[in-house]
Amino acid sequence: MSDSITVEVCVENRAGALAALQAGAQRVELCAALDLGGVTPSAGEIESALEVGIETVVLIRPRAGDFVYDADEVRVMRRDMERAWDMGVRSFAIGALTPTGDLDRAALSALTEVGRGTPEDPGTLCCHRAFDGTRDPRAALELLVELGFARLL
Repeated sequence: MSDSITVEVCVENRAGALAALQAGAQRVELCAALDLGGVTPSAGEIESALEVGIETVVLIRPRAGDFVYDADEVRVMRRDMERAWDMGVRSFAIGALTPTGDLDRAALSALTEVGRGTPEDPGTLCCHRAFDGTRDPRAALELLVELGFARLL
């Protein structure tokens, strides 16, 4: 285990990513609309932030509000991840809940198919604050490990 601490900063754009890098952060989480809790940034914002050269985690969240998503929203999230992957993103912050407060295994499985990448080109997954809404944190953590998540915010 490393004794070093990785500093990650939430940012909304290239200027924020550059400021975080200059301040000594090692990683940024790129989001749009942080005042609403964060949603998926645009493709243009992703490309622009990646140019800064700091490790970038992209938030995948189709809307503000709760973390209970229907099938159409999960498809949109998956497409957003695929497009971000094609731009060079290899780290994603995702999360999804069932109406009863469990992590949504089906939704997360569909998303991790993209976010994990391949053995030759692996990706990294982080579960965002949807975890805070789970009714059984231990079971939720076990599911995240099973699905290959590397981090939990």
